[in-house]
Amino acid sequence: MLNEGRDDDPEGDLGGYLWVPVRICAAVREEFGHEALGPHVGTPIVATTRQDGTRVAFFGPVMSRVPTGELWDATLVLAGSPGFHELKAAVHAEPDLG
Repeated sequence: MLNEGRDDDPEGDLGGYLWVPVRICAAVREEFGHEALGPHVGTPIVATTRQDGTRVAFFGPVMSRVPTGELWDATLVLAGSPGFHELKAAVHAEPDLG
């Protein structure tokens, strides 16, 4: 909304895709109230089930390569661990979308 009405598009979002999350949040607020927006943890969100059956959601992972196999399994184990909150590192590789 900050850049609405500008002649240029600093986000490079010519198709308007950045409005999708805004519309989703507006629909959630309308249907369930403002309080329902509190539990959203960020984007991207991964939700999984711990071994004890409880659900956990976390922001990320933000990675330059798609995690698979043991790396993905380890990510889920870490995210499902009680007390896990956040893990960050400096960007050190360009995205590989192939």
